[in-house]
Amino acid sequence: MPLRQLSLNQFRNLSSTTLEFDSHLNIFEGKNASGKTSLLEAIHIVCEGQSFRTHHLKQCIRHNQDDFLLFGKFSDHQVGISKTQEQRIIKINGQITARRSELVLFSPVRMINTDSLDIVMGKPSMKREFIDWCLFHVEPSYPDLWKQHGHALKQKNALLKTKTDDHQIDYWNEYLLDYNLRISRYRKDFLSRLKNILFSELNNLMDYERITFTYEPGWDINKSLSDIYRIQRQREIKYGYSLYGIHRDNIHISQDGIPVQHCLSRGQLKKLSVALLIAQVILVNRETGKPVIILVDDLSSELDSVSVSKILEVLRILNAQIFLTFIKYSDHPVKGDQEVKWFHVEHGIIKPVKNV
Repeated sequence: MPLRQLSLNQFRNLSSTTLEFDSHLNIFEGKNASGKTSLLEAIHIVCEGQSFRTHHLKQCIRHNQDDFLLFGKFSDHQVGISKTQEQRIIKINGQITARRSELVLFSPVRMINTDSLDIVMGKPSMKREFIDWCLFHVEPSYPDLWKQHGHALKQKNALLKTKTDDHQIDYWNEYLLDYNLRISRYRKDFLSRLKNILFSELNNLMDYERITFTYEPGWDINKSLSDIYRIQRQREIKYGYSLYGIHRDNIHISQDGIPVQHCLSRGQLKKLSVALLIAQVILVNRETGKPVIILVDDLSSELDSVSVSKILEVLRILNAQIFLTFIKYSDHPVKGDQEVKWFHVEHGIIKPVKNV
């Protein structure tokens, strides 16, 4: 749901303030290191309880301060997050929650920045995370399914590390079998739906053809996974961890059989990654009815002005709340009659701008 208001205190280099946002488009202008990215980070934290810049939220505490506090008012709920050196507290509608997953389901948020290239060029774990984010929001049973699989995998790996051929390995293999097959089906189906949106609705962002996406499960699909567990039992014991399953899944993205990172330019790769993220946003919105919050940081990096204009035109018509950063006002191709809230960021101070 859209973020209506954000209050922040002692967060990064930003001065303590309260900001009111437009339900669709918000633009932040300012020089590099002025605090624009930190503001997007604060929004990301009130949506997901974690940062896109660091795994350690204590790094977001303002220098020489003991804690930070963020408070967000959304259309249908409120979120408060405080972080000290030792403790993080998340409150939803005034009630403390110990599970970050409860927060994540309220307001889906996606980040578009230079790291978005990891979707097409990153490790398999990055691609699995990309798939799972969407499934967490569109498939009600998926969060619990994924959690139970993770628990079982952890138990099996603990046994394998002992290097002992324990009968409990059979128990956890049997337990994992169903979860692996169900999650694999979900992921494969998701990729198919995503490709349909990508190629049927986002052609104007794809100025290159013959891109293929191949879902590769973490085991030889020509063999039964239960047989693989049995045959490769001693090999897994030797290595001390599970070698087969959905935790080894990958997505191969190629053009004419060549991995895209070897045949596309950096600009083309970024456009592809942005198109994938937008397709994901469209899919989540259609299947859940929730407008996704999209954070876009320095879109013009590695993209020409024509590509930036095309992407912004697509973003403009999405059922989403968008937060954009630019170095200067002249960089944006936003139409004059479009509803938008403008902000100027300088030395950590964020001020609304009435007329641009």
